[in-house]
Amino acid sequence: MDKLLLKNKLLENERNKVKSFKVNLTDFINNTHIDYHETRDNDDHSHHHQATTDSNIGHKHLHVHEDHIEAIEAIDFSPSAVVEPGALVQVNDRYIVVAVAESAFQFDGKDILSISPEAPLYQCMKGKKTGDTCTINNNNFVIKNIY
Repeated sequence: MDKLLLKNKLLENERNKVKSFKVNLTDFINNTHIDYHETRDNDDHSHHHQATTDSNIGHKHLHVHEDHIEAIEAIDFSPSAVVEPGALVQVNDRYIVVAVAESAFQFDGKDILSISPEAPLYQCMKGKKTGDTCTINNNNFVIKNIY
């Protein structure tokens, strides 16, 4: 499996999320301004306050995805002999890439789950080799392959 293409797919996914968040935030902000040329009441101010809070939350999500891009760019995706950041690991019947916490996506005909180095599953597998196992909450994970 070409891990450089996998890295590019992760980056593409994150860049698409950043682009989408920016468009949605701009639309949201443009549609929630108070028109001070019209009569306002307490509901207008309440709605504006809630919109500001929602906008701040949206900006935080945007920054998470921007941080993901920086993290992915910094990771070495060359072939791995042990489970480490940048490794693509076949665990039981799943494929997991150690990079950033993200939802599953399709790559090379397989479902890939991206986890961060802070994830408990990564902490369990960290430094292990093909054939090794680890256990979390009475669930056994067998490392079948590392790419």
